Amino acid sequence: MNSTLQDQILSDIARQMQEAIDNDVLRSLGISLDFQLIYDTNTVYGKRYYTVAPIWNPDRLGWHNNEWDEMMAWCVATFGPSTSRIWGENPIPEPMERWYANNAKFWFRDQRDRDWFTLRWSS
Repeated sequence: MNSTLQDQILSDIARQMQEAIDNDVLRSLGISLDFQLIYDTNTVYGKRYYTVAPIWNPDRLGWHNNEWDEMMAWCVATFGPSTSRIWGENPIPEPMERWYANNAKFWFRDQRDRDWFTLRWSS
């Protein structure tokens, strides 16, 4: 196994362990979050995008659609309008948008935009 792949695997495992520890600590304190944010990086037509997926608390099912709509509205107000034209029937050949929402994730071209999203929705 090459060192780059091994480093990526170890980094992913460390991130997953930290998220699990954080969630266990919060639960032990009696804190129940409405959702947690899961971070990742993916590519769209070979371009790196930083993703964040809100994972909803199963104890509060049914309310999350309103929260998703608020997140979408905040992204439009903060980053400008976006489309989902990189997926579907008539995709554009390159990712052109600053951000997208698709597959229950928000996709950001720049890490700092994802970080702004995180700051807003983690508080």
